[in-house]
Amino acid sequence: MRGVPHGVAACIEHLQAMAAADPLIPYDGHPSEIVNNGLLWNNPKSHCSVGDNTAVRDKIVDAATAWKQKDAAKVRSLLDEAKAAAPAPTEGAGTTKAPHRRTKRKASNANAAK
Repeated sequence: MRGVPHGVAACIEHLQAMAAADPLIPYDGHPSEIVNNGLLWNNPKSHCSVGDNTAVRDKIVDAATAWKQKDAAKVRSLLDEAKAAAPAPTEGAGTTKAPHRRTKRKASNANAAK
C-alpha cells in the first residue's frame, strides 16, 4: 500500500485498518507515511492535514509513539479517539472538477464564402 488518502477521516480509517492487523505491522513504512506526509504535514497541498486542530494532532502523535512501542491496544484506542475528534468530511472534499474547456467555433458558411 502506498499513498495518502484524501481527508482526515479517510487517513485515520486507513490507519485503523492497518492497526487492526495482529500482530501490529511495523510503524516504519506506510503508517509513518500517512502520519508524517499526511496528518501531521502542515501544508495546504497535504491530502489530510489536521492543521491547527491540536486535539486531533496530539492523539495522532500519541498513537504514532504507541505504534513505535508496539502497543496495539493503545494505538487502536487513540485512533478511535482521534477519529471521534476529527472534523466531519465536507461533501465533495478531495475531489476537483476538470476545468470546462470551450470548443472552437466552426466558421459559419457566410464567413467562409468571403
